[in-house]
Amino acid sequence: MSGSPRSPRPRTHILLGGAGGPVTSRHVVEYCDGFMPIGGRGVVSARIIELRQVATEAGRDPDSLILKVFGVRPKPETLQDYAEAGVGEVIIGLPSAGADVVLPLLDRCASLVGALRSVARARPVRVPRCRSVDAG
Repeated sequence: MSGSPRSPRPRTHILLGGAGGPVTSRHVVEYCDGFMPIGGRGVVSARIIELRQVATEAGRDPDSLILKVFGVRPKPETLQDYAEAGVGEVIIGLPSAGADVVLPLLDRCASLVGALRSVARARPVRVPRCRSVDAG
């Protein structure tokens, strides 16, 4: 047995993914730390508004929910919509391709996030972080 205690592990957040809806919203509020819908499957922002209302009705602070969106196409209007809905992170899909294809897509994502940050300075909007996954 060692004389030094183990450092505590960071808490793992539990997110429920899916298309959303009333039942999903109730389950997120009751059992989870947040919600991660799939971008492009229905109107994600409407589902987030619904989720926030369900949280409020259940006595939970809607701002305590972690919101991420998976499989996002990095379009300015989509990222702006998610930022205004309180999404903290988006995960974009990238093709299984060479650097000549993927790097320009990442540059485009970075410039979109930069533009959103400048908008957020003018008014209180949380800018989502972009991460990528191989969509292939």
